[in-house]
Amino acid sequence: MMRIYKKIRSNGNIRRYALNVTSALMYFRLGVIAVQASKLFYGVSVAIIALVLIVVFSGIAKFAFIDGVPLFSKESPILFPFLLALLLLIALALSVVNQIRIWAKEDKKSRNTEEEKEIMKDLKAALIYFIGTFIYIALMRTLHFVPGTIIYTFLIMFFLNGSQDKMQRVRSIIIPSLVTAPAVYFVFNKIFEVILP
Repeated sequence: MMRIYKKIRSNGNIRRYALNVTSALMYFRLGVIAVQASKLFYGVSVAIIALVLIVVFSGIAKFAFIDGVPLFSKESPILFPFLLALLLLIALALSVVNQIRIWAKEDKKSRNTEEEKEIMKDLKAALIYFIGTFIYIALMRTLHFVPGTIIYTFLIMFFLNGSQDKMQRVRSIIIPSLVTAPAVYFVFNKIFEVILP
């Protein structure tokens, strides 16, 4: 055993080979951790959306069955939330089925470092989006809807845009961020007669 150790220690090629194997195993382990983190993040996101859907559908059921509010009437105040919740439920189901298919394909083939970098980039973008949305909701009463939404959409589009040039990013998102908030405010305030903060 000692002879083998001395031979490995004296031979530089074997030492380099051992270091390469060790670093390859370390990168593989980091890739596995990244994949597990992305699966965990996706699972938590699905759980949160499912919880929101349960709350929304239970509220709609309370209004429809206990309070006697008609659901499928043109003047019904719960028709629009019901349709949005139904659309979200369908989108969630399609997303889960699609993600399961993707994970099944990934298990069959080995991952390379480009895919791992892409996963980490997606995780970073999702984290920025969730933190930005949380701050936006927390500051809604202070900033009010239109200025807060303009700032929020501008910053989210700026950080999630894949372009390398910052000025190109600003030019491509300034008009959509300035148009989106007043358009949404007009639709909700004038058409649906919903008062926004």
